[in-house]
Amino acid sequence: MLKRFLFIFTLVLLVAGISPAYAASFDNWRIGSPLPTGNNLYSSTYGPGKHVAVGDRGTILTSNDGTSWTSPDSGTTQALYGVTYSPGLYVAVGTGGTVLTSTDAESWTNHKVAGNVGFQAVTYGNGVYVAVGGSGAIQTSSNGTSWISRTSNVTGVLRGVAYGAGKFVAVGANGTILTSTDGTSWTKRDSGTTTQLFYGVTYGNGMYIAVGHGGMIVTSTNGETWTSGSTPGITVTFNSVTYGIDTYVAVGRGGTVVTSTNGVNWTKQTSGTEGFNMVSYGNGVYLAVGDLGNVATSNDSSAAIWVNHSSGTSSALYGITYGNDKYVAVGMTGTIMNLVEGNSTWQRVSSNTNQTLYGVTYANGRYVAVGNGGTVVTSSDGVNWTSKTWGSANSFRGVAYGNSTYVAVGTTDKVITSTDGTSWQMNSSYTTGYRGVVYGKNMFVAVGVNGTISTSSDGVSWTSRASGIMANLFSVSYGNGIFVATGTGGAIVTSSDGITWTSPTSNSTALLSGSTYGDDYHLAVGSDGSTVSSMDGVNWTNGTTVPSIALNAVAYGNGMFVTAGNAGIILQHGIPLQNSTINPTTASFDKYASATDYADVVVSMTLKGNSLASIKNGAVTLVSGTDYTVSGSSVTIKKEYLAAQAAGLVNLTFKFSAGADQTLAVTVSDTTPQNSTINPTTANFDKYASATDYVDITVSMTLNGNSLDGIKNDVATLVAGTDYTVSGSSVTIKKEYLATQAVGLVNLTFKFSAGADQTLAVTVSDSTPENSTINPTTANFDKYAAAADYADIAVSMTLNGNSLASIKNGSTTLISGTDYTESGSNVTIKKEYLATQSVGLVNLTFKFSAGADQTLAVTVSDTTPQNSTINPTTANFDKYAAATDYADIAVSMTLNGNSLDSIKSGAATLISGTDYTESGSGVTIKKEYLATQAVGLVNLTFKFSAGADQTLAVTVSDTTPQNSTINPTTASFDKYASATDYADVAVSMSLNGNSLDSIKNGAAALVSGTDYTESGSSVTIKKEYLATQGVGLVNLTFKFSAGADQTLAITVSDSTPQNSTINPTTANFDKYAAATDYADVAVSMTLNGNSLASIKNGAATLVPGTDYTESGSSVTIKKEFLANQDVGLVNLTFKFSAGADQTLAVTVSDTTPQNSTINPTTANFDKYTAATDNADVAVSMTLKGNSLASIKNGSTTLISGTDYTESGSSVTIKKEYLATQAVGLVNLTFKFSAGADQTLAVTVSDTTPQN
Repeated sequence: MLKRFLFIFTLVLLVAGISPAYAASFDNWRIGSPLPTGNNLYSSTYGPGKHVAVGDRGTILTSNDGTSWTSPDSGTTQALYGVTYSPGLYVAVGTGGTVLTSTDAESWTNHKVAGNVGFQAVTYGNGVYVAVGGSGAIQTSSNGTSWISRTSNVTGVLRGVAYGAGKFVAVGANGTILTSTDGTSWTKRDSGTTTQLFYGVTYGNGMYIAVGHGGMIVTSTNGETWTSGSTPGITVTFNSVTYGIDTYVAVGRGGTVVTSTNGVNWTKQTSGTEGFNMVSYGNGVYLAVGDLGNVATSNDSSAAIWVNHSSGTSSALYGITYGNDKYVAVGMTGTIMNLVEGNSTWQRVSSNTNQTLYGVTYANGRYVAVGNGGTVVTSSDGVNWTSKTWGSANSFRGVAYGNSTYVAVGTTDKVITSTDGTSWQMNSSYTTGYRGVVYGKNMFVAVGVNGTISTSSDGVSWTSRASGIMANLFSVSYGNGIFVATGTGGAIVTSSDGITWTSPTSNSTALLSGSTYGDDYHLAVGSDGSTVSSMDGVNWTNGTTVPSIALNAVAYGNGMFVTAGNAGIILQHGIPLQNSTINPTTASFDKYASATDYADVVVSMTLKGNSLASIKNGAVTLVSGTDYTVSGSSVTIKKEYLAAQAAGLVNLTFKFSAGADQTLAVTVSDTTPQNSTINPTTANFDKYASATDYVDITVSMTLNGNSLDGIKNDVATLVAGTDYTVSGSSVTIKKEYLATQAVGLVNLTFKFSAGADQTLAVTVSDSTPENSTINPTTANFDKYAAAADYADIAVSMTLNGNSLASIKNGSTTLISGTDYTESGSNVTIKKEYLATQSVGLVNLTFKFSAGADQTLAVTVSDTTPQNSTINPTTANFDKYAAATDYADIAVSMTLNGNSLDSIKSGAATLISGTDYTESGSGVTIKKEYLATQAVGLVNLTFKFSAGADQTLAVTVSDTTPQNSTINPTTASFDKYASATDYADVAVSMSLNGNSLDSIKNGAAALVSGTDYTESGSSVTIKKEYLATQGVGLVNLTFKFSAGADQTLAITVSDSTPQNSTINPTTANFDKYAAATDYADVAVSMTLNGNSLASIKNGAATLVPGTDYTESGSSVTIKKEFLANQDVGLVNLTFKFSAGADQTLAVTVSDTTPQNSTINPTTANFDKYTAATDNADVAVSMTLKGNSLASIKNGSTTLISGTDYTESGSSVTIKKEYLATQAVGLVNLTFKFSAGADQTLAVTVSDTTPQN
């Protein structure tokens, strides 16, 4: 993966015009935070439509508005201290004689001058470029490429140069101000000081202004005579000054900004940011730049309102991790920064702590960070954090996760463990502390000072391992089966099992404080931006980052290494892997060549840095150029390929050089039409309704994917649903339609949605005979025997040569001689038959030997009186008064003109108003009556004034419940835990259909599951409950869902023996041997008939005769035992032969004097007065009750007040003292009134430019 990235990154660098170093050296890093750069910025200028800023390591930034910045390649790693613009050309200068030129500020050319001059500033005026620098250097050029050295007659560094009113003015060390009209000949002017250092100079509105050390501002109208300006209360150093929009603006350390309209009276403004090195003006914008990429602008004409455009933090970062698609870095004063995958800007979030955080990890859905003051902060999303403290004296330096356990280690001997990251257990590791921890190969590995390495399977019990070195180890990582630990002096030790360690050659002397594994590489980072990397843990390659700032931690995730360090620097190496995407992800294809979807499928790819590797259909790889074509980010799946696929879903898998596969789901169909067929293609039809061929014609269609559009008879279209019907693939030509056709051949054409027409040829004939008639064709009949229309119906027939075949009522044939009689041409329909017909119209069909049927329509009525009805006719009644069915029964009557006479149960007549009530057509059978009836079926007969009786059938039941019982009803219980009767009481229940509702002791209900348990018909009264009851009789009442309560009477006794006591129950012990409380602790026992069995400290049993002695009723706890206990409360449990344990609470303290500590323990000092590290070294002491006795450099004692100053717990090593030391490592030993010495290791360098 790294090799793929290196190829891509190298290609990007080549396109950008950058010549990459050997990729595996990890030299090519980009700044993730702070932005726009993490490098110091020293100078800025404005050209047409563009601001340009320059700084450390060849940094060049450009911006159209001062807000959004890009970073073109400068082609150099030298520090750039000055930049200017002349018509058509930008010129930047810096250390090592560096001169860069550009016409557009994007592409730069290096014109290094001879002499290795350290240029500090450059300006342009009157056709001449002037650059100034170290040791009074001045060089000029007419074109920016060829330079000539000029004589300044000064030796101090020149820091600034400006042009105005026909004159160049250069300023620098020792109050130097030089002027020149041509840049060639220079004259020194009196600035009013010979000691102060001027850093910047400008010209505007008829005035020169120079600024410098200690808040100095001087002005001149001619460049020759200078006057001091006024900046009341400001002593900070000003680094730069400019003029724009009638306002002078000076900037300096601490983000200081002062403004003036006349150059004399100055007003302090608020910038809200860190220190500035340069201020420039252009296109209505003041631009200030400074250390660590600090950028701020003001669009305000008075430069009173400033906006910071830098993101990130200046706080040192000490730990970093990757998890859940997010990088998280932690550091000073609770700083937490995170970067969400896919974003480009790091954001700071609240940690809810001000303690410095040193270590962070992600595992099991949780981020966990640890630090000073026993601080542990946790988060599920990396944004919202919760802070807790676990032992304020602990300084945790590392945290890891494995074996379902989080483990945090630190500078004390305490290790804390947690299964959830929230609740922690404090453990002792029996070392002086650790600086890092990792999990691998089923073990935790922790490392620390003096080569300390320990291993543990659970984070609780630790085993020391031999590292073979004495270097301080600050980091440990695991990957590819190898543990790697790194530390001071380039120390690296490796192990394949965590037990046996070897020390390969790192070729580095840096403090390697962070390490990780990813993409086949072990990578360690450290001081001055150092990196060392290895693929096997044996052979290591050195590299360095830009900027070269101390790096404290490194992590790997999602194809990218990320390292964090001092001043909030975050560097990124690699391109995060991203998934390619395709659009669309679904498509349709029709194999029918005339269809709209018979076409190539075009797919657009968003590659995100990847490339298309192949396209697969299952296991089969499509052939590029044949099955598909690729053009840029577009892929065309060929229709010829898709046409060869079976109908259905075809999933085409796009495989890329990296990232997840993507799937194009193509739904393949085939709408190619086929001819439909019909069967039969010929048929016969007789228009005579009685003929065999007077029937519908059924045609079966084989549609072959088509549908029937219509049927035509010549040009006439048959009406669907009337002339024919369609059911699935079957068509029925209706006989009614065919009966309308002329005798002869009728061709019916079937037309389909596709394919050829089909023809049904129907031969139509007509064999219809002459019809018979009847008279009358209508009649009336009344089924009531007393009515006038209760009579036979006589019918006369005109036969027309036919004969009567039958008479039908619907499908039922009347019986000749019974239902009707026939005499000649007369028929009589019998009244007995008609009386059986339902009221309404009865159509009697006369069927003849030939011709059409004839119909006699008889209207049947019935004036016979009707029966009454009741609803319901059945009901249920339960004699149990609590049952749902214990209720009156309501009956609704349909009287049909009748009235209720009575209700009977067998021969007994119910009493109206008592057994039942009647209201209109409603009757209510009373529940009091029904409750007197026997269980079973009770039939109540309703008798009416006319019509038939009606019966209500009532099913009477009785669900009245029975009582439950329990066994036993008495029991005994002894509250003494060792007694036989100290046991649960088991009770068996005969429930008799009920269920247990509760158990009560008086008014108090027992708690199910706690005081008792229930299993089926068994209940167990818990001994724990009974043990809480008073001695005597306890009546437990069992309450059931129905029936009577049952009582369990338990006799409670207590045969518990009497407790022993001890005196005292508290004591104090001081582990300091000189303390008053460093003594045995004497305890008197009142035994009450018992004897002392043992004394325990937690699970550990004290050893009699060694840890304590016993004499009669006295016990002496030995001071030697107490001296081995941890500081805190030690509870000693006295266990007796009977009765309760007694506890002696011993408060253990330790007033033994502690070691003082200092922070930091390492520092850098540069003897070059213009360097950032040419500064006092501030040291914070944690005195722990001691006082500073002296500071020594070897055998030489530093002089307090001269070589160093002391204020409270702070010491300042004076830069004047450090400047007298030789280049190299200077160890300053802090000696205290008590405790061990502490050492401050100062690395002294000297970057003073050479002449």
